[in-house]
Amino acid sequence: MVKFSFIWLSFGLFSAVPSAFAGIDYSRSELLLEAPSVSVPVFTYRDKQQSLTVAPHEAAFMTDLKPLLEKQQYAKVAEAFSGRVIEKDSPALLQLQGQVLLTLKRYPDAIKVLSAAVSKAPELVSAQRSLALAYILNKQPNEARAPIQTALSLGANEAALYGQLAFLNLQQYGPWSAIAGYRQALFLEPTNAQWKQGLAHALTQAHAYSEAGALLTELINQDTDNVQWWLQAAFLELNQQQFEKALHRLDVAMRLAKMQKSTSYNADNLLLLAKLHIQYGSTQAGLTALDSALSQTDKKDTAKAEHDVVQLAAWFASQEKWSALQDLFTLSEKRKLSKASSAMWLAKAKHALATKQVSKAEKLLLDGLSSSPSDGNGLLLLANLYREAGNRVDAVVYYQRASAIEEVKEAALLGQAQLYIDGKDYAKAVALLRQVLKHNPQRHELRANIKNLEQLMRYEG
Repeated sequence: MVKFSFIWLSFGLFSAVPSAFAGIDYSRSELLLEAPSVSVPVFTYRDKQQSLTVAPHEAAFMTDLKPLLEKQQYAKVAEAFSGRVIEKDSPALLQLQGQVLLTLKRYPDAIKVLSAAVSKAPELVSAQRSLALAYILNKQPNEARAPIQTALSLGANEAALYGQLAFLNLQQYGPWSAIAGYRQALFLEPTNAQWKQGLAHALTQAHAYSEAGALLTELINQDTDNVQWWLQAAFLELNQQQFEKALHRLDVAMRLAKMQKSTSYNADNLLLLAKLHIQYGSTQAGLTALDSALSQTDKKDTAKAEHDVVQLAAWFASQEKWSALQDLFTLSEKRKLSKASSAMWLAKAKHALATKQVSKAEKLLLDGLSSSPSDGNGLLLLANLYREAGNRVDAVVYYQRASAIEEVKEAALLGQAQLYIDGKDYAKAVALLRQVLKHNPQRHELRANIKNLEQLMRYEG
């Protein structure tokens, strides 16, 4: 902090480098959690399944299929169907084939067969439901809506239908259109994790935070080891900018994900955890999370990781956490983040100054400004370095360059004014202070400083 030479001037008035990075930027951070989904239910053959009452002439074929179905050898079942003509099979047999194809994730084939089934027998609700699911999984949401609505119009009251419709509405029309469907699905199947997750997500997206929070609290109490519930709770807190609460929930989620070897233990989530810990929790825990994140970062995500490392370096420098900053430099070199390392010259210069390595700081600043000549903070820091070293000529040059940059204009003018006050060149100092007032009329305290400098000029003749 630069001080004036006279006690009637406000101490700390002219800061050589403006306070930057008051908070860590989370705008590019992503919390990756499982999105609401619908999945294929486990298909099991039942002799008395009403919808599988096939035509008499198909009985022998079903007898051959039964052992394969009971052993869940669905690929062989599909192969057996391959020699049949769709147009000649009964709706029940087509439904069975469609469900087998769904299980095998052969969605286009399932759509073809199930469409034939409902064309022959629209009243087959389970075939309508399976057809809708096939369309959803084949990323054809517009086509999925019709079979769901047909099934509902036939009086079907199945959780899967309401859940599928809620899923479609969430994707196409937003959260409010999905909440009622998820509630009904969960009412009918209170233990179904898909509907719980969908409802929590829809409530969060609709900013119904109180209800979403109550639901997630209940879900976590029911299953404390569920990574997705903790992640969803962290997502909810982040949406409300409750960063300390988000940190706690994400920290629990990542510890569980690591133990369970979950895909949620990934670079994006760990980068976010690192940033939250560094600002709101433990610096060491944050650096540990950052190291884990960088160990998982692949080439396509390197740019994001480098951006976060540079931002954290600036944060540590602004908070004067020099030991943590040195650890970050070491970590960057360990993980070979070349772009991040080259972009951290300003933080490294601040670290060098804090550790009394003035020559090193000067070199870092000169090298950095050669590649980033309009970096206002770098120009100010170098100007201040020269001013404190008594190199007035170079200090003026860099203050003037900095004053052309809007972001640091005021600080540059004040720093240069301080330089002239130190050299008793009061007229130039007054001129610069007037420029500051013109640029920022709210600096009322400068009027008294200008008046005192003008009196001193008259006194000294």
